[in-house]
Amino acid sequence: MTQDNYKLKDLEKQFKDKTGGGHGGKIVPTTDVTVRRCSLYLSPRQRRKVNALIRTSCCNYDRGNCIALDDGEPCVCVQSISYTLCCTWFRDWLLPGTPILYSEIMEVKGVKRCECGALFQAKSNRAKYCAECACQVHRRQKTASDRKRRSRNDK
Repeated sequence: MTQDNYKLKDLEKQFKDKTGGGHGGKIVPTTDVTVRRCSLYLSPRQRRKVNALIRTSCCNYDRGNCIALDDGEPCVCVQSISYTLCCTWFRDWLLPGTPILYSEIMEVKGVKRCECGALFQAKSNRAKYCAECACQVHRRQKTASDRKRRSRNDK
């Protein structure tokens, strides 16, 4: 087991102790940020993006600790050490603020991948390119069409 796995197991144990642990594996919802098991696994690339977002934008993140889970002693931010999407505050408030990362993790319909590799929200089912590539492709197609039209008129 890696050090992160030990930390996660330790945090799960601390969380069970805080919630009583006798709820059949279910965590009782509270007004605080709750941590629960979730089936959304993050790839290493997604995890790096999530951690960067937490460090820069999360109001509960304080030098590696989660203020919402703090009850007098510091508690490590569970989302920053996990490869799953387990923090409801992050999932409900921070993640929707970054549409591309949100669509990658939550697998939103209508999101397509451009030829350049960028993800974009398709406005129709015919969309093939992101906004930047669409301008370039349109210009390239228009010049090819004009060239073809001119060559027909010259004959």
